[in-house]
Amino acid sequence: MIAKWNIKVKALVFLGSSIFFALFITGVLQYFHLYNYHKTYAIEKIDFSQKILNDEMNNIFEQNSSILHDLVSDAKITSSLSLVTSYQDTTNYQAVLFDEVKTTLLSHLINKISLFDEVCVTLFDAKGELVSYVVNNSVLTSEYGIGTYKDGDMVHFNPYQNQIMDLGFITDSLNFDKDIDTYKVVPLIKNNIPFISISKSIEVKSFDKIVGYIKLTRHLDEEMIKKFSDKTGTTIDIYFNDLNFKYITLDNGETIKQSIKSLVDYDDNFIKSFVYSIDEYNIVFVNAISKEAFLEQIKSSIFSLFLTIIVAFLLVLPFVYFLIEKQFLQPMSNLLEAILQIQNKNYDINIQLPQNNDVTIQQLATSITSMATSIKNNENEIKIRKFYDKLVANVSTIFLNDKSFDLQIKSAIKLLTRSLQARRVVLQTFVQSQSVKPKYSYGHKCNIDGLCDKCLCISEFLLKNSKDIIFVKDVNDNDIIQECNIAMENDVQAFIVLPINFKETRMAILVIEFYEVKLSSDVEHSYLLKPLESIFANVLNYELNEEENTAREQMLFQQSKMASMGEMIGNIAHQWRQPLSAITTASSALQLKDEYGILTKEDIIDFNNSIINNANYLSKTIDDFRNFFKSSKTVEIFTTKNLIENSLKIVDSSLKNHYIKVELNITDDKKIKGLLNEATQGLINIINNAKDAIIATSPEIRKIFISTYTQEKYVVISIKDVGGGISDDIVDKIFEPYFTTKHKSQGTGIGLYMTSEIVVKHLKGKIEVHNTTTLIDEKEYNGAEFLIYLPYEEAK
Repeated sequence: MIAKWNIKVKALVFLGSSIFFALFITGVLQYFHLYNYHKTYAIEKIDFSQKILNDEMNNIFEQNSSILHDLVSDAKITSSLSLVTSYQDTTNYQAVLFDEVKTTLLSHLINKISLFDEVCVTLFDAKGELVSYVVNNSVLTSEYGIGTYKDGDMVHFNPYQNQIMDLGFITDSLNFDKDIDTYKVVPLIKNNIPFISISKSIEVKSFDKIVGYIKLTRHLDEEMIKKFSDKTGTTIDIYFNDLNFKYITLDNGETIKQSIKSLVDYDDNFIKSFVYSIDEYNIVFVNAISKEAFLEQIKSSIFSLFLTIIVAFLLVLPFVYFLIEKQFLQPMSNLLEAILQIQNKNYDINIQLPQNNDVTIQQLATSITSMATSIKNNENEIKIRKFYDKLVANVSTIFLNDKSFDLQIKSAIKLLTRSLQARRVVLQTFVQSQSVKPKYSYGHKCNIDGLCDKCLCISEFLLKNSKDIIFVKDVNDNDIIQECNIAMENDVQAFIVLPINFKETRMAILVIEFYEVKLSSDVEHSYLLKPLESIFANVLNYELNEEENTAREQMLFQQSKMASMGEMIGNIAHQWRQPLSAITTASSALQLKDEYGILTKEDIIDFNNSIINNANYLSKTIDDFRNFFKSSKTVEIFTTKNLIENSLKIVDSSLKNHYIKVELNITDDKKIKGLLNEATQGLINIINNAKDAIIATSPEIRKIFISTYTQEKYVVISIKDVGGGISDDIVDKIFEPYFTTKHKSQGTGIGLYMTSEIVVKHLKGKIEVHNTTTLIDEKEYNGAEFLIYLPYEEAK
């Protein structure tokens, strides 16, 4: 009951919130509609005002062109400037007469431009010196001006106010390279009044001779901007270089750049700009429309809208709730109760709905009932799947430990027996191997001799390479099994046979026996045991490969030792030659002295000691070689120095016989754990390889350099020769088995391969080789350098 009231209250709150939210969204959308409408209006108005501005500026410059054309075509101006220019070139200068000419010219100029407001005209002679000017600009607080000479100096004089004028920005001298026939735009501030001076100068010619210049100047000032603003109905400001009129204050140039591209909502204004180009100058006109009136209108509209929303909400909510309570809320309460029962794992539900209820809700009730049934079935399925997944994972984990193969198999079978509550689990293998037994089992002891595949008569219904699982859920119902030996064990009621195949080869079968008859659902889930096939197949295959690799490695070790035995015999012969010669010499001397009767007791003692010492040396040599060939598998601790010295004892005579010297530099004598004989054989293979390279190339200096040093966790043994090095195209292949560059009678190609196997697999190290250059007596010798990295035992 509480749940039903909860859903009704929540539905009422939700309904009210939905209606209010819908009305609120309507208001917000209306606000944005008004906002966008005003923004669109602002864009259109500013675009129109910018068109007016552009037309006004075009009219100004068209008027400029007309004025300049009229002035330059005026004969009186041309003749006056010609007279002034020619008169200045004479030495008979009369200031009064000259000023009279200029005054007459000024009067004519005034009459020419009196109709044009805000225009400044300046006349220069051919040398660029001021002749006269007319200023018609209210900003400068004077109507007219005249340029004249006073006491030999040029001054600017206003005859109407009887004062000298500061009009340098109008009467500046001309730059003939830049100012002629092009506009010049200059930002200026006079008497704290900012304006932009726009001027253009043209040549005045008489009979193709330049007799003077006319300069027309206009100003963009506050009065003109105000005139533009009144005409367009927008606020206007001008930005040129660092000057602007402060009608619209923008924070940075980025806002101006953005406003040129599109309308910008900036503070209380909509702003848009455009660039007017005058020759090489760009003037930015900024238009702004205030948002104040617009915002007041929006506020009024929003207030009215929300007042309407509240009234509509209070009127609509009760009516809508009454309509939906009967057709929606009551059925939904029943559906909610059913869902709560499913949540509490009660899947046997019966949903009661009113008659003539909505078809959609009836379909929803049917779906909830079907869902409950499906969840019930799926939960059982999930439990079964989890059980088998966990079982397979645990079996797989067993084979990741370091135990022996037999113990791993037995542990896996034991786990299967207990987890599946089986009578017995048997793994029968069909592989030929010394390490893999024919049969592994755990559980009830089998009273029948023989193999499982015969006992169960599997051959009757299991093809040779079939991968299908055999599940006999009831032994008594299977005629084939009744005729098999398994029927003699009456407590076996059901069993599973899982074929273990690796690729297309049958490696084993896994037999799982049960005390009780199994259900059909157990048969349906038997496929979940299928992953066990790949686990056991891979484990068996890995064990067979390991056995094969071990045998192959032992064979290669034996081949390597046998290959080096002939050379070792030669080394023994070399080492025995000198002591045998000494023994022979002592015996001959002893016999000779005896024949001549001069043999003394002291001679007998000396000769005897010599023979004994040399015989002991021969015995020690035999021990050294016997220890080397002894197949010891005892792991021991030995030092780097012991390893190098043991190796050199074996090959010392052979190296001396070929006049090869060994230079030792053992700086780090670390302890190494491993098989000393194997490590010695690996080192001897590299030394013999260096010896053969030196014999083949016959360098002037015959040396092998052996040194040690530590690098991180390794002690490094470096063996470097002067035998010419290894060709780049084979340097990556020298550690491959049976690869050799020697004649068949001299090399088998397994020496360096065995060295790599010993270092990497047995000593847990690594081996590298590269070509190097050695400087001896100021001469460079090429050769190869082998680097053996062996992990050493930390000092305790």
